Amino acid sequence: MTLKIKNLLQIIFIYIFSYEIALSASKDVPLISLNNTDFVVAISFVIFVLILIFLKVPNKIGSLLDERAVSIKNEIDEANKILEDSKSVLAEMEREHKINIQKAEKIVEESEERAKNIISNAKIEAKELIENKIRAAQEQLKSNENNLIKNITEKAINEAIKRAEIEIDLKKDKKSGEKIVSESINDLDKLYK
Repeated sequence: MTLKIKNLLQIIFIYIFSYEIALSASKDVPLISLNNTDFVVAISFVIFVLILIFLKVPNKIGSLLDERAVSIKNEIDEANKILEDSKSVLAEMEREHKINIQKAEKIVEESEERAKNIISNAKIEAKELIENKIRAAQEQLKSNENNLIKNITEKAINEAIKRAEIEIDLKKDKKSGEKIVSESINDLDKLYK
């Protein structure tokens, strides 16, 4: 017998023959007798325990408990492994999240810088375009002014020639015609100055 079984039997015998059992039995029945209910219950309990020991129930219960303990230990180990894996994945995700935040901030900064450059370039281009338009408009105005002056001058010359011809026809005098032509030329010189 194993040490556990011996210890169990000792406890049972101590229980059976303890002082309290002896006092609890009725006075008219002897302590060790089948008429003593306490003794019968104690013997039945001992027989029950011995049957359990004979059928190796404690060993089976112990092995079942050991198997369950191993199963629980394996589950705990697996849970710890999953926890460690989860922690490493979480740490990796946090690192990636920080890197992505930094990348996003860098992209935003670059975009802001590009936008500032685009706006600056657009302002410069708009200013140059406006200056070119103003220059072209001024040149167009100058050209139109020169054309207008030229047209007015040509009309004035044509008108002066027509008047001169009319006056020449009226006076029919050669000397006075020459005088009128020279006066008209002098008048035209005054116009150009």
